[in-house]
Amino acid sequence: MLLLLVAPNSCRRAGCKIRSRKHSAWSANWRIPPSLGSAPACTLMCTPAPPTSVLQENLKSLQQALQLHTTQHEAQVRETRAALETLAEAEAEMESVHFEKKQLVAQWRSSLVAVQK
Repeated sequence: MLLLLVAPNSCRRAGCKIRSRKHSAWSANWRIPPSLGSAPACTLMCTPAPPTSVLQENLKSLQQALQLHTTQHEAQVRETRAALETLAEAEAEMESVHFEKKQLVAQWRSSLVAVQK
């Protein structure tokens, strides 16, 4: 068990070695974060760790989630590359169409000038 603030004989609970707001004169300098509520530190920090089997199950589920997210990320990377290639091809085609349009407009103008003479 990991104890964060070690100070001998500061808590009245058997075996607890944590200074808490309720048990210590040192409490003016140490505050329990508001997110933890008003429970004394010994209650929050001296709770026993979950059984190993629970931790192993959590580890297994987290590893499976990591594998799923990694696979999804790889698929998204492949899809992004394919989309970028398609976009590059479309951009090149648009440039060639624009160039061809410029040529046709120039030919049309020269034809108009020839007809007006």
